[in-house]
Amino acid sequence: MKRTRKIMSTFMAMSMVASVVANLAACGGVGPEIEQIDQGRTQLYVLNFNGGFGDQWLKDIKAEFEALHANDVYEDGKKGVQIILNSGKKLGNDIEQDLLEATDEIYFTEYVSPLYDYISKDYLLDITDIVTETLPGENRSIEDKMSQTQRDFLKVDFTGSENTKYYAIPHYSIYTGIVYDIDLFEEQGLYLLKDGGYSIPGAFFNGEYIGSGELSNGPDGQAGTYDDGMPATYDEFFALCDYMVKNKGITPFNWFGKQGAIYHGNLVNSMHADYEGMEQMRLNFTLNGTAKNLVSVDASGNVTNLPDLEITNENGYELAAQGGYYYALKFMEQVITGEGYHNATKTGSLTYTHLQAQSDYLYSSYRQSPIAFLIEGTWWENEASDTFEAMAQFSLGKYDRRFGMLPFPKATSDKIGEKFTVYDGKTAFGFIAKNTPKQKHELAKEFLQFCYTDDKLADFSVKTNSFRDLDYTLTGEQQAQLSGFGRYLYDVKASGNLDIVYPFTTTTKFVNNSSTILGFMGYTRVDGTAVSAAKYIGKRSLLDMFNESKNYRKAIWSSLN
Repeated sequence: MKRTRKIMSTFMAMSMVASVVANLAACGGVGPEIEQIDQGRTQLYVLNFNGGFGDQWLKDIKAEFEALHANDVYEDGKKGVQIILNSGKKLGNDIEQDLLEATDEIYFTEYVSPLYDYISKDYLLDITDIVTETLPGENRSIEDKMSQTQRDFLKVDFTGSENTKYYAIPHYSIYTGIVYDIDLFEEQGLYLLKDGGYSIPGAFFNGEYIGSGELSNGPDGQAGTYDDGMPATYDEFFALCDYMVKNKGITPFNWFGKQGAIYHGNLVNSMHADYEGMEQMRLNFTLNGTAKNLVSVDASGNVTNLPDLEITNENGYELAAQGGYYYALKFMEQVITGEGYHNATKTGSLTYTHLQAQSDYLYSSYRQSPIAFLIEGTWWENEASDTFEAMAQFSLGKYDRRFGMLPFPKATSDKIGEKFTVYDGKTAFGFIAKNTPKQKHELAKEFLQFCYTDDKLADFSVKTNSFRDLDYTLTGEQQAQLSGFGRYLYDVKASGNLDIVYPFTTTTKFVNNSSTILGFMGYTRVDGTAVSAAKYIGKRSLLDMFNESKNYRKAIWSSLN
């Protein structure tokens, strides 16, 4: 697709709309809808974390489920069911009182790090039956759609028997990465060629390069895949960034300053995982296996590989020396300190919000200094819906533009060809409060199961342009409804080249200290306080941050039971 530029008057109008959208967002926009209780129907109360993915996907399920059961009786004197949605910002680590009081009955939320604690305290309803039985109209169960890691983590026993049970099921899958503008890459000639240099600007037809030369193989090391022409190593990536600044007038990066250190820390975690790979990254949670990538770094920045080390509960702190963490910090250091790589006035401002950063990124394509990359999560496009809608009135909307999630370049050339690996620490799950009135237990389970049928999983993807954390596919018709970004994520998922690492394990030491151990990820210690290491990039040496992280973990490890 070839984009067109609008005349200056149109651009000014777009900028005015962008300002209005930003102001509305800053003020919180309109308040939440309040649905009146229909006393003639049975109510189910559903809490949904209304973050980047919003709640439209759930509103559509609500409407269909209510229509499906309009004539069914669940309580004397009532007919039908009414789903009452509580769409807010309630996280899974802050709902214990809600579970006790059954304020809500069904939950879809993230950061459910106390999951095992909730199960051991008998707060959650046993949902084993709906997870393991064959779904209506399908030939498999919800359990069949899970990975083995998910099954091992979620099928638990706190009674001393061998009768393991399910109390929660996976919700969505998200990770922080680097968004890139595919249209900009094609128009400006930013793809790498096999024989050196960059692609010819505008020499693409239907996404295929038709210019002279061939695109490079990219980080996966294979020709003819989704990452052709992308930088394969850190060196290639930063050479591209310099080329953008010096030859193209392009600003490589944008991110939001208000919580920039957190987003940087999340990106460090994903790049750490990409270096280590699934097995080695999971050692941080399982604490059982052989660490193969430990390193030491001298004052000159020379990296020495250390001997393999068997990791146990007693010496898990040694994983702070994983090479993946050092190289991820090194990558972020260059992103933050590279000359001309970002607008420090905005990215360094604590008042610069995620919505403003997204808006500036999207509108930059119509300015003299476009922005190539946005440090964000896979949820960003749905979160930026208001900006897309405003832009669509004057130019190209969400479904006319193409973005991708940058396949991470490799720290060293020997890593080329290894899987694209990311880290998802959001621990997002769906579950039911056990204190839900008993007469509604079966209804609540039926609704939860309904949300996990293939049709509803696919509908979530079409509505949000992202994916639930389960195995399912989209039909050609459903794929056609995705935005360019959604289609890109789907193609990466379908390629089999993506591994997502979750902090899922039954290791007792991790379960008992999950908040503390997860707090090690991307953090170091400054004056006795754990802080995002990324916050100190440019202020402290990379070696200091790396070593302080090791010292911090080692100092408190023995106190963890």
